[in-house]
Amino acid sequence: MKALIRKDFYEIMTNFRTILVVLLFFGAVAVFMKDAQFITPYMVILPGSLSSSVVNLEEREKWNLFAGSLPIRRKTVIDGKYVFSLILVLIGAVLAAICTNIRPGQVFSIMDFILSLLAFFCIGLLIPAFTLPVMYKFGPEKGRYVSMFLIITCVLIFGTGSSMKIWETIGSFPIWAGGIAIVVVFVLSWLLSIKIYENKEMS
Repeated sequence: MKALIRKDFYEIMTNFRTILVVLLFFGAVAVFMKDAQFITPYMVILPGSLSSSVVNLEEREKWNLFAGSLPIRRKTVIDGKYVFSLILVLIGAVLAAICTNIRPGQVFSIMDFILSLLAFFCIGLLIPAFTLPVMYKFGPEKGRYVSMFLIITCVLIFGTGSSMKIWETIGSFPIWAGGIAIVVVFVLSWLLSIKIYENKEMS
């Protein structure tokens, strides 16, 4: 599985290095600004979405056919992708927590930093949790449209004024309960992707 994770990082460094450089640059700038809110969403969302981009590349390059000839189980391929996603989301969460809590003139609080880190990490997990099963089920082309549909649906449900009751209901739950719920969703997504990939016909 380590080799699969290294391969995914190589794919990112080869095909998405410009995105990484821009993200790190804005992150460095945000640390020295009074308000870094403009960059933190990108640091939370972008890392989790990169794993889906790697899946897209693999489909286009027919890597799955090559992987099928290797002495590795299909489950191991999915395990590698989800561990890879965890690493990316953690990196993004750390950067977002730094931009939010470590700035000139701001008193640093370890507890606030840890809470921010955990919050960003959990939110970031939602991206691969929803996009990876869709990509494996429908392929990169259809999967992209289905993913966009899911995102737009979430925006319409949670981003409008009529959703106030939904937010009030969510806000009534403890923070730790939300974190546990997201982790459960991520694990279920992991298991679903394994089932989809094991039953998928490679062509």
